[in-house]
Amino acid sequence: MKTRNFSSFCLFLLVTFQSWSQELSADMKNVIQQLQINVENVDVDLSIDKPMRYLPEMMAMAILEKVGESENSEEGHFTYKCHVVLYNAADKIITNRYIMQNLESDAIRLSGLNFDFAPYMVKANVRAFGLRIRYSGTSRINPFEEEKITLFVQEKDKLKPVLSDYTSFLYSGEWDGNCAGVFNERSAVFALQTVKNEDYFNILVNYKDIKRVNSITGEDCLPKENLVKSSATLIFKNGSYQLKK
Repeated sequence: MKTRNFSSFCLFLLVTFQSWSQELSADMKNVIQQLQINVENVDVDLSIDKPMRYLPEMMAMAILEKVGESENSEEGHFTYKCHVVLYNAADKIITNRYIMQNLESDAIRLSGLNFDFAPYMVKANVRAFGLRIRYSGTSRINPFEEEKITLFVQEKDKLKPVLSDYTSFLYSGEWDGNCAGVFNERSAVFALQTVKNEDYFNILVNYKDIKRVNSITGEDCLPKENLVKSSATLIFKNGSYQLKK
């Protein structure tokens, strides 16, 4: 029987998340101390730092602080604060910060973080950067993956989210654990437009929706795939990007 598509997908996710995880760097330890966070509450495996290619000597950090846990804590059910920080590595100082509150990791676990430094020129001479947060389900029969992106701009010594928790990837399915099943995947790509609203450029969101149906034919597991493309527009209104109605 042919190799299952779902098994390959899981391997890809495992490699991706392993590449994201790291141990605390000296710079991150310094930032944790400046933020007065108890290092014992930091999720070392998920917290990340990354040089900002377009801002010399600057680093972006996302530090997950555990602020609560479930009664069954050995399953890794936590509530987090995510400290999003810009840090001048030369001067060893924090220049901008923001706290994302109440991030839940339970049956749908928070499984990975990654910064996105694509040139999101959301405003004339204003560039945003993204933080992508990945969530994973724990069921093998009903797989689930979701990625959400938040876009930030610098505002004095703060970071301002101009787009919050927008689903950029979604994967779900139901199968028999062997072959037969249905899987749905949606991915989103942003493209900045020239049209403005409240001085911020509109964002065109291009979607790809893929539906895969696996079935057994003889000794083979054969997939059928259907692709649908669509788009939507985000406009800046009342302080943040919203879907245009």
